[in-house]
Amino acid sequence: MPTIFEAPNQDKIKYKEKQAEVRRKISKKKNLSRRKQKHRKLETDKKLRKEKNKEVIYNLKTGKILVQKRLRREKKTRRRLQEKLDLENKRRGQLEEALRTAGAPEQINLINDKTAERRLKENTKKRKCTPQARKRNIKQFQRNSGKEYATSSGKTIVAKKQGSR
Repeated sequence: MPTIFEAPNQDKIKYKEKQAEVRRKISKKKNLSRRKQKHRKLETDKKLRKEKNKEVIYNLKTGKILVQKRLRREKKTRRRLQEKLDLENKRRGQLEEALRTAGAPEQINLINDKTAERRLKENTKKRKCTPQARKRNIKQFQRNSGKEYATSSGKTIVAKKQGSR
């Protein structure tokens, strides 16, 4: 038979058992909530990584496109420069040939006029000069026999005389 002193001990034991059971339930819930939080964090990290990968891929693609455009522009300018170089080489060859044929100043003047016209056309293309202004400049150049020429600002420049030094 239980004595007066034993009853409170049993209540304490039961109370401790209930406390332990409540603690286990609470810890289970805490563990469950921690696992859920970890899972959510992993999902968000995974989404962020996917978005970053998409951004990286997009940046790589756009960078590649920009590089391709730059290469096309460089090829175009290289081609233009090569064409100009070829024209200058032709002109130089014509001048050398004219000088070899001994004392043909008409040919030299003709070549100079053609090159001046070509340069004037190139410059007016860059400035987007009107065809009437281009014709006027060429006529003025021909009238002055290559000694003077007009600039885009309207100034007339006199060519320097080439002589022995």
